[in-house]
Amino acid sequence: SRGDANLRRAYVAAVQKMDSDYEKRRVLSELGTSRNADREFIADLLAIAAGMDSDYEKVELLTDLSQHSQTDSELYAIYIDAASHLDSDYETKRVLAAIGPNGEMDLATGAKMMEVIGRMDSDYEKAEVMLLFYDAIESKPELLASYLAAAENIESDYESSRVLEPVVKRSNLTETEIIDLLGVISRFSSDYEKGNLLERLGRHCRGNDRLEEAFFDAVETMDSEYEQDRVYGNLHRKNRRGSH
Repeated sequence: SRGDANLRRAYVAAVQKMDSDYEKRRVLSELGTSRNADREFIADLLAIAAGMDSDYEKVELLTDLSQHSQTDSELYAIYIDAASHLDSDYETKRVLAAIGPNGEMDLATGAKMMEVIGRMDSDYEKAEVMLLFYDAIESKPELLASYLAAAENIESDYESSRVLEPVVKRSNLTETEIIDLLGVISRFSSDYEKGNLLERLGRHCRGNDRLEEAFFDAVETMDSEYEQDRVYGNLHRKNRRGSH
């Protein structure tokens, strides 16, 4: 069936009539692992995977198909769409980890993936996947806004801090990105986590009136005078070192 479009459609239609996700996955995994499977056939298999009820069988099939989806931007997009139908955060992480950050991910697909990650309930699983894909996001600056939007959906300040830490370490942040970062950090409940990030972000704000004002506004959202003094004190010491 693989080499004939009409036979392929008939074959896929026959598979779709199967009720058991386990049996569907058995048949389709056998076909999907073939090196000779063409892109249209893989697209059909991904579509069937997306419609499966069982998260486990869906993940098993998607994982088997990940090798074909990494090197084709259209298949990568269909793969991410299939992943968006998963209920389990753990299984979502498994599927995204299988395709990995080094595939042919265009900007629209990257934004869709960040949207899928942002909808995950588990802060830990969400942070783990975001960090896995951070290098790929960093190489596409247009996706940083989507990354920050996903970070805003993390309730745990500790996990939020983990995913934002590599961002504040960057040396090429734009003014808009810094403003967005300060907005996310300002909403933290933990003054300790907030202070740690603000300390590192302060160096980006020096000498820019708009950024300095936004930075001071973020510091003033802290309830702890100790943490405020820590941020201001470190900023002052760094300023003094820079003046020598």
